[in-house]
Amino acid sequence: IVLAALAGTYLATGRMLRPLRDLTQSVQAVDDQNLDKRVELTAAKGEVQVLNEAFNGMLERLQQAFLVQKSFASNAAHELKTPLAVIKSSLQVLEMTPHPELADYREFMQDTDKSLERIIKTVEGLLALANLEEIQTDQQVEIAPLLSQAVKELAGQAGSKGVEISAVDRVDASVYGNASLLYRAFYNLIENAIKYNHSGGTVTVSVVK
Repeated sequence: IVLAALAGTYLATGRMLRPLRDLTQSVQAVDDQNLDKRVELTAAKGEVQVLNEAFNGMLERLQQAFLVQKSFASNAAHELKTPLAVIKSSLQVLEMTPHPELADYREFMQDTDKSLERIIKTVEGLLALANLEEIQTDQQVEIAPLLSQAVKELAGQAGSKGVEISAVDRVDASVYGNASLLYRAFYNLIENAIKYNHSGGTVTVSVVK
């Protein structure tokens, strides 16, 4: 009777702990390369099922965090690429000039100053994205100047692809938000309109109240 009781207890315990063992094996198989994988235990019940759901919830949050981090790095590289390229091209033009004049140096300094200012704003915006709760969205922002600046910076890219981009009418229109983030949104929209356009196409940018 004792042996039968021990055997029954062993089998019952093994059956009860099997979902927990399966969960442990599934947890050990998850790493940063397969965060989209979820643990599905059909035989899990009670506390093991609760633990399974909690682990899947943690994986969901970790996956979202990794995606945000990846997007943050991609946005940083994308936003810093253009002003750095402008500085580099301006420097190359200056170096290619046999005897630069004072006007050439002034033009280079102006281009560099604008590009550095954009880099500073980009870094500030990226830092704000890293701390979403600290973003100020109550600023009154004029729309037309932001669009005009984006069109001006993208004019060279549009010309190289044979796309005509329109100037922005000076319409008095403002919204409440964050100037840096709004500029980045406008810039990306216009850049995509140029990128996915065709030679001889047009991009029209306008402000309508």
